[in-house]
Amino acid sequence: MKKEFQCKTKYINIRMSEVWACGFNGFSQLTADSIESKIKTLQAIHLGLEDKEKLTECEISWSFIAWLTDQHRLITCGFSPDKLDSSVKPTLQATTISVLSSHLIMMDSNSTLQEWRHGRFMHVSLKGVEIFKPKQIHSKEMNCVAISEENVPVEISPVYHQSSIEYICKPLSLGCAIRSVACGVDHVLMLSDFGSVFSYGSGSRGQTGDGTTEDICGQPKVIEALEGVRMVLIASGNWHSAAVSEFGDLYMWGWNECGQLGILCRKNLDHEFKITDDCSEKNDAVTIQALPYLVLPPDDKEEDIVVAKVACGARHTAVLTNSCKLFTCGWNGYGQLGLGDCYNRDRLTYVQDQHLPSLKCQPEQLDIYCGSWNTILVLQKTETKS
Repeated sequence: MKKEFQCKTKYINIRMSEVWACGFNGFSQLTADSIESKIKTLQAIHLGLEDKEKLTECEISWSFIAWLTDQHRLITCGFSPDKLDSSVKPTLQATTISVLSSHLIMMDSNSTLQEWRHGRFMHVSLKGVEIFKPKQIHSKEMNCVAISEENVPVEISPVYHQSSIEYICKPLSLGCAIRSVACGVDHVLMLSDFGSVFSYGSGSRGQTGDGTTEDICGQPKVIEALEGVRMVLIASGNWHSAAVSEFGDLYMWGWNECGQLGILCRKNLDHEFKITDDCSEKNDAVTIQALPYLVLPPDDKEEDIVVAKVACGARHTAVLTNSCKLFTCGWNGYGQLGLGDCYNRDRLTYVQDQHLPSLKCQPEQLDIYCGSWNTILVLQKTETKS
């Protein structure tokens, strides 16, 4: 009797990252294939990733975008004032990156900070604390806050010398562990392990959420209006702020000049192209919302809208729901809302399928990023191949 042998096919799972982006492309930071400075719909971005290489972080400057992969490779697109190479693999393994005043900061596996200047990574000396090992670092413009291994937020101020860099560190003791930080241009949000949101800095446009336009100096203060409901996500634009509750509710506050809070704004009412459906009362328009406001995405007859993630640009906002639907609002001068035009929106507006790739995935597979004038989606997926 002949024996039959069955050949077993071996299947392997390959991790892949796919990227789509829209908005400002003045330095070809989104796509070198287009000379257009305005990319008005989400376009696929090809970063030349190697097999099994996965994107882990994205930092967006006004002129370049920096990517970090799980292979500890830095990839940059666009114009860097310090001539950052398009693909750099640091000697020490990079674990996180940030952009401070157009300069790229890298933290390595030893929790050592380095800054790319003059064509190389330079070691950063930390002053003001005896022992400080950051595990996260967040920045925008000249605003920079790190989180230590003990979950203590530390405010960082750079001091540049001719051949060296010093960061003056100031720990901020809040009496609770801080899990994440979001920096605006001149204000900072902090999220505690218990779901409380703290803020400090300039309140000139209501961005600190305390109900006034006064500054919060020194010690950060809890945003009382959000107490009682546990927050799980925070985000900061230049002068506006956002938080998402454990129930998927979206709260926003701060400057609403172009409708970035998803609330009716006067500027859009005065525009000759009126996007807003309800334009009956100019008195309803809001320029500054100094207290957190519950923002409701458009009604969906088929499902309840639950917000999974939020990101804020200079004057626009992008929201991802738990069904992987993308909504945007705010200033749209470079097409960063991904809606195919350059008109502002003062309501969260669904990015229709014709402008968005088919996203058959779970929200935890998607990451959303906003630069000042850009919106970026990153899909982490796994393909099975024989």
